[in-house]
Amino acid sequence: MQKKFLQGIFLIALMLYPVIVFTGLQFFPVSWVAALLASLLAARLFLFRSKHSEISSPLGKPTATITLIAFIVLILSALQESEIGVRLYPLIINLAMLSIFAWSLNHPPTIIERFARMQDPELSPEGVRYTRRVTQIWCGYFIANSFFTSYTIFWGSLSLWTWYNGFIAYILLGTLITSEWLYRYFFIKQHD
Repeated sequence: MQKKFLQGIFLIALMLYPVIVFTGLQFFPVSWVAALLASLLAARLFLFRSKHSEISSPLGKPTATITLIAFIVLILSALQESEIGVRLYPLIINLAMLSIFAWSLNHPPTIIERFARMQDPELSPEGVRYTRRVTQIWCGYFIANSFFTSYTIFWGSLSLWTWYNGFIAYILLGTLITSEWLYRYFFIKQHD
């Protein structure tokens, strides 16, 4: 129960990452904000390092690796007083997710198929093709989102970066999830 609560707190904090960065940089030096965020990621790595949690997720160990990379970038950002380093987190996540999803296209089952088999272990051939297509769509989303995120990091203001990565990207993500869910509902109904 306590672990689930802590996981929820970390999830909310990471979702609010752009808001924390924007607010923090209004009052504190980059090094302090980067150190705070690095501490948050270190605590996440430490608290959720059990082998069981790595095995039970279709993403597995890459989640810990992504967190470790982001932690290192934040430490470097703190040492160099680099605002860009603090703003890289959403791009790191996008590129990591793109890598994982693209890798699964060449090494089946795809990530989406793994999630689908958690609900239906006897997935039909049509279902496997469908999950492959959805994985390709997610790759397209991560490519586009990485492009826009990169623009906000390197050429946009902190305000634009915060709006895009803390609001607009979530709206786009929610739209994709909802659209896929609605399509899948009708796809399953059509193939039953």
